[in-house]
This record gives sequence, C-alpha cells and structure tokens, in this order.
Amino acid sequence: MAAGVILSGEWPMELGLEGKVVVVCGASSGLGRATAEA
Repeated sequence: MAAGVILSGEWPMELGLEGKVVVVCGASSGLGRATAEA
C-alpha cells in the first residue's frame, strides 16, 4: 500500500518526513532483495 502512495506522488501529511524516510528505506531494501532473488 505504501509503495502505491509513493509511486502516485502523494503522501498523507500526518505521517511526516520521518515516516516517509523509513518507508522509502524499507521499500529500497525490499526492492534490492527482490532484484537479487530474480
């Protein structure tokens, strides 16, 4: 769900910058694992 929010260019204001950074870092590491497994 969070990835869809990031890709759509929208971000709920209540989450703030820290939440955004955490999700982006998590998504990046997840993408790296998926790429390595592929």
